[in-house]
Amino acid sequence: MKKKRSELEIQISTTLIQFEKEYMGRGPVDIKTY
Repeated sequence: MKKKRSELEIQISTTLIQFEKEYMGRGPVDIKTY
């Protein structure tokens, strides 16, 4: 199943926030993808 580019960018951004919160103990509250 092929994803749209915007869906992929949102997934990458969400994964980065989750990684920072889990491994660094903190992370951004919100992220913007352009």
